Amino acid sequence: MAHYKVPAVSIGFLKDNKISWTHTEGVIDLNSNRPIDENTVFQAASISKPVFASALMKYRQNNGLNIDVDVNTLLKSWKLPAHEWASKNKVTLRQLLSHSAGTTVHGFAGYTDGSDVPSITSLLNGVKPANSAPVVIDIEPGTQFRYSGGGTTLAQLVLQDQTKSSLTELAKKTIFEPLMMQHSSFSQPLVGALKSNAAVAHNADGKPVVGGAHTYATLSAAGLWTTPSDLLRLVSQIQLADLGNKDSFFSKSTIDEMLTPQIPPMGIGFFLEGDGEISSFSHGGANEGFMAHLFAHTKTGDGIVIMTNGENGTSLIDEIMIRASEIYHWNEFKPTEKVESTLAPKLFKSILGEYKITEPFETTLVITEERGKFLVNIGKFVKNEVFFPESEQQLFSMTGMSLFLHPNDKGEVNYISFWGGINAIREKQ
Repeated sequence: MAHYKVPAVSIGFLKDNKISWTHTEGVIDLNSNRPIDENTVFQAASISKPVFASALMKYRQNNGLNIDVDVNTLLKSWKLPAHEWASKNKVTLRQLLSHSAGTTVHGFAGYTDGSDVPSITSLLNGVKPANSAPVVIDIEPGTQFRYSGGGTTLAQLVLQDQTKSSLTELAKKTIFEPLMMQHSSFSQPLVGALKSNAAVAHNADGKPVVGGAHTYATLSAAGLWTTPSDLLRLVSQIQLADLGNKDSFFSKSTIDEMLTPQIPPMGIGFFLEGDGEISSFSHGGANEGFMAHLFAHTKTGDGIVIMTNGENGTSLIDEIMIRASEIYHWNEFKPTEKVESTLAPKLFKSILGEYKITEPFETTLVITEERGKFLVNIGKFVKNEVFFPESEQQLFSMTGMSLFLHPNDKGEVNYISFWGGINAIREKQ
């Protein structure tokens, strides 16, 4: 934690579909040095998405909601703009919940304290005070996976229009109260009793984020405050329903749909893994000053949630996941051994610089030199991560991430790829 400058981490572990243990370490903020406890709430960031999907699917189970019709037939307060495939492929809730609708806007930066916060329709339209682009369709719906917080936001509006209720109230009634998730709320900004025991967001230098936690206008995509224990209460019910337990909160048919690949690697709300039969479901989260991860197996009844209040929390989470995998004999999250190589000075120098990313999100990859190594920053996703040369074509970090180098005919790197095909193009030499 000191190495990554992460003030606090909260962990919950599930065994045999029950919370086996929790562990907390660190402080709510470095100014007060008040210790966190297992009820300290953190921003769940994008873990909000599968929790929202669970609420929507539970509502559907109880009340009926067609997730395979054109969302424009369900929307009352806004309409999805026409797109070139509208005559043959309609956008559906199923697609929105599995990131296959072709919607734009990968994620949202949130709004600092004192800033105007847009309504959900202003956010979708991309008009002030929204700080993100409009949500539109630019890929044929149902044809490919592209992660889209914009799509999840649209799904939230559909549910709110159909239920005539805010997501805050609907989630409370539909899943939080029945599952005794007493420390969970889709509330932005956070209000009420939970606010008094909320972790403070910290930047990559380990200092409190100026103005405190950002406010996220899109509750379904990034707006959940919760704890590891509360998330595991939801996870255990998903596991039990998948096993066919008659007393489970969800019906087996509901969870079968959620844990069936809609378009790889997505089910409904969750990322899925497994050769043939699905063996695990998971989701990560990254908000300003908060990083989190949820992982659970389908058949064995175990799982883990880790939440942090530091911008470098992902690196800490990665190390905890590797250690948990060792202790509990999981097949995932195995450590890998790498051999550092030496690069020619000309190639080393050519790697340094700024690279522009435009798809599936817009940000900049920046590589600088630090003590003969590469220091990498990628927007809010990678902060001050040290990379080592594995070969003339590849760099690696201690978290398991790789950067693939693509030189021009002069042997100078002009673009870098990572994370399954995201390309970062050099802006200037």
